[in-house]
Amino acid sequence: MADGVLVVSPAGNRRVEVRFHNPDGGEAFCGNGTRCAARFAWMRDWCGVEAKLLTLAGVVDAEILADRVRLHLPPPADHGLPSPWASFSRASLRSRSIRSPRSTDSS
Repeated sequence: MADGVLVVSPAGNRRVEVRFHNPDGGEAFCGNGTRCAARFAWMRDWCGVEAKLLTLAGVVDAEILADRVRLHLPPPADHGLPSPWASFSRASLRSRSIRSPRSTDSS
């Protein structure tokens, strides 16, 4: 089974639309997929070395460099979904010191 399908298409004005479809049919944002999409779009001459990618996470600016693609992601957004950390209190997440037994060797 595939992890998902990445659909990349020109969106006009040297912008590129990037959509990632999960196997369950839902859409998501995929950072590594977006990097690949930026390089692919540049190779197809759909954008220059600086690109605007239209994604589910919003507009992502990309720099296509010789050996890598650098993404400038928008700040995270709270969509009102429950947090997996909601059940932890601040006190339970504090680090605690663990004492190790001291050697009592008296030689």
